[in-house]
Amino acid sequence: MGSILFSCQTFTTVGYGRVNPTGFATNIVAAVESLSGLMAFAIATGLLYGRFSSAKADLVFSDNAVIAPYKNINALMFRVAHSKKHVLNNVDAQVILSMNVDEGQGSIRRFFPLKLELSTINFLSLTWTIVHPIDENSPLYGVDENALAAGNAEIMLLLKGFDDTFSQDVHKRSSYKYHEIVWGAKYVSLLNDVQNGVTILDLSRIGEYNKVELNAIALQVK
Repeated sequence: MGSILFSCQTFTTVGYGRVNPTGFATNIVAAVESLSGLMAFAIATGLLYGRFSSAKADLVFSDNAVIAPYKNINALMFRVAHSKKHVLNNVDAQVILSMNVDEGQGSIRRFFPLKLELSTINFLSLTWTIVHPIDENSPLYGVDENALAAGNAEIMLLLKGFDDTFSQDVHKRSSYKYHEIVWGAKYVSLLNDVQNGVTILDLSRIGEYNKVELNAIALQVK
């Protein structure tokens, strides 16, 4: 029992001094245990610090993207919200359309950046509906549901923002396959009635939408 207690004291570098090693072999064992103890606690401290101090983007995305009326055309839209109380600053969004394109010599996977109505916002405290107008310069112009399905299309989204709490940049990725895009829909409002002077934001409804009619002008195929 005394040897076990001495090993514990040595491993934890406490060293109460009640017993001490004698002889070369026992001193070597005590030295190895002491160094192992220091290294073990250093590694554990680093792992715990890295686990709990690293910033994480707690962003919630809508389950589906929608094709909705937008001004006198239509637009691809998806909604995102920050689920924590603190605010993300300088949030930047990048959206890419990935789909197979037949270029005469077989199908090739191509990537098309989608221009957004607003690609950067200073503060993300509530929700943000990201909008890509489907105008004549859009890769989605003249494309319908069948074309997206035939090309195995996927909309990829990357968000980057600055978290003041940790003073770090945070990143979040998401994507929507062609079957996760709802044509002719518009998101419902997440803001409920004010209670005691506070507006309630219901994030459980972030993906809810109502069916609407699309603008016919953007349905014309080039």
